Amino acid sequence: MRIIDTHIHFGNKKSCKDIVQKSLYKNVYKLYNSVNVTALSTFDDYVKNLEYFIVMPMVFKETDINQANNDIVKYFSDDLRAVPVLFVPNDKDFNNNIRIMKYNILKEHFLVHDYNNYKARSFGYQYLSDNQGFLILHSLSTISKKYIETLRSEFSNMNIIVAHLGRNGQCDENFTKDMIDFGSKDDRIYTDISTISNKKLIKYAVNMYGDDRIFFGSDYPYFSGDIPPVEEQALILEEIGLSDEQRNKILYLNAKKMIKKLKIR
Repeated sequence: MRIIDTHIHFGNKKSCKDIVQKSLYKNVYKLYNSVNVTALSTFDDYVKNLEYFIVMPMVFKETDINQANNDIVKYFSDDLRAVPVLFVPNDKDFNNNIRIMKYNILKEHFLVHDYNNYKARSFGYQYLSDNQGFLILHSLSTISKKYIETLRSEFSNMNIIVAHLGRNGQCDENFTKDMIDFGSKDDRIYTDISTISNKKLIKYAVNMYGDDRIFFGSDYPYFSGDIPPVEEQALILEEIGLSDEQRNKILYLNAKKMIKKLKIR
């Protein structure tokens, strides 16, 4: 089974453990309690059977964007299978960050990026639009749709990957379905199935998006349980009745096509 994981996080185990234990936000955001910090020690074992993987920094409220970007590129600079994804920098830091990009893909997260202050990051969005690159983002609440609409309107050639099928922090099924309905109508909006074990939602997403705009992702190391996310979601795709061709697209082919387009020459 050929796999490309499009949603992996990487960070220093000790630093992440300290943040999780000491953070003032650990009882505010579910993310702090869902991260499996121990899994960071087995990162190399997890990715060894992946043909490619898209890797981004760990994210906490305490994260320093520029430091995280430098660390992710430094660690994966010699790994030909890795697609390092940087956080969208503020405009004042854009030139420094653009020099270390290897692929036309950036990420933002509501813990470190304020929706209301998106214009302070406009250089990054415009760069992606000019190069038909991709932005990975997360849904926070009902304002997420309006925010995505704004980005798509102002940066019309920028593609957006709405992570986790668009679910919110409460994993509300109706909210997720609404985000699927919204995203599937725009050909430049994609999604991934990271952290999603709800078979009904995954099948609904395939029906709405089709099988060309959905990627496999694990959200490693944000998972729990004994079944690794690759095996779990591969089994779900089979159980909901997808054909071999459809499963191959979601687990591998869609991501491979995207990565080929995104590499900076």
